Amino acid sequence: MSTYQLTSGKQTMSWGTCLDIEPFISNPAPESIKQQEDGRVDWNLASGVYRAKEIVRELNKLLMAVLVQLGEKAGL
Repeated sequence: MSTYQLTSGKQTMSWGTCLDIEPFISNPAPESIKQQEDGRVDWNLASGVYRAKEIVRELNKLLMAVLVQLGEKAGL
């Protein structure tokens, strides 16, 4: 991948270099959806480095939990 540079006076900024994030990505995140004893559903995404597909997968879990909660309240 080529490197792009922006130079302004004595300052130079480079971008476009591929970053290897594999060493920073932990094993699969622990279960982010937890049902409490009182029936509430909590969503807690552990801190860390995620790929876009992992974030989308986790947001899907969050939205499904919201739909479950709304369905119960709305009688769906």
